[in-house]
Amino acid sequence: AASIVIGGVVFQNSMGQKQSSLLASGMSTSMAAQMSGDSAAASIESIKFITDPAQLRAVREAFAWSLRNMWILYTCMSAVGVFFSAFILKTKLNKEHVETKTGLNVEKTPVENVHNV
Repeated sequence: AASIVIGGVVFQNSMGQKQSSLLASGMSTSMAAQMSGDSAAASIESIKFITDPAQLRAVREAFAWSLRNMWILYTCMSAVGVFFSAFILKTKLNKEHVETKTGLNVEKTPVENVHNV
């Protein structure tokens, strides 16, 4: 779950960084704001309504660059996981069942055992 959140943040930040290239392609300020930042992932369906080839190319390049950054993040996270998996030790599990008593009844102390200090 954390991976999805972190990946989404990387994608949104990357799209936000590409807003200037979207504006340079001749895209309107409102459309560039829609395609970058927080609403970038939700605006994928809006791409099919872009008719200008320069704007379409700029949007596709921005999305590709943002997905590239997500791919780099996930590759690094996978490498860290593989690295730390080398330190997992073989442990023999105990086959004997041990019952643990929990709850408020276990914590209660009889009144006669309490000493006044």
